[in-house]
Amino acid sequence: MNKSDAEFFRLSPFLDFVRSELSRLTTRHCAAFALYCGERLFPDYARFAATVGSSDAPRLRAVLDDLWLRAASSRPADAGVAEISARIETIDLREENCCPEWDGAVDAVGAALLATEAWGQQPSVSAAKAVANVLNRVEQQLWDEASGTKMTLSADEVQAIQKLIEDHPAMKAARIQVLGVVEFLKQAATLTRDDLRMVRDMSKTGDPGDPNRGDPDRG
Repeated sequence: MNKSDAEFFRLSPFLDFVRSELSRLTTRHCAAFALYCGERLFPDYARFAATVGSSDAPRLRAVLDDLWLRAASSRPADAGVAEISARIETIDLREENCCPEWDGAVDAVGAALLATEAWGQQPSVSAAKAVANVLNRVEQQLWDEASGTKMTLSADEVQAIQKLIEDHPAMKAARIQVLGVVEFLKQAATLTRDDLRMVRDMSKTGDPGDPNRGDPDRG
């Protein structure tokens, strides 16, 4: 792990824990986990595409589908990954901050790219980084709700909002869901097609952009 990655995980004990757990699993397990993250974020890209009038949502959908097929295959680790990665890098993201949905689209495309990088030399690192993209969506909405319309915040206000987000039931629920997938993968030693189908189904349990998703206190 390079210095940049080491610092990234030092600043997030939760993500470092996920990385540590995934490091005990195979490359295919890590790639499937990263793909789970990309699948959860696909709706964010679809919303962005609808807002800006892009036709690239089906392209990202096809990439994710191809990655699921790739995870289910017995091909060598690097087979076809470079081509899929190249396709992801051409997906339309328009201009930076072009609309409120832009950040979510970046996280969605980034998670898909990390799902290809998870087939590389450090699969657990790439897979754990994909979790950050998922949690970004929860954090952003909670931040927007807490900060309201204020354009500037004092250091104390920023610290208070960060503490609120850290302790919020939605953030805790999102982390519990992530750990649930990790635990499932730990139990799925051979990672069959049915196991992969289950992981994919786990990504459909709700919208990661909704801070109430998975909150056990809601109905």
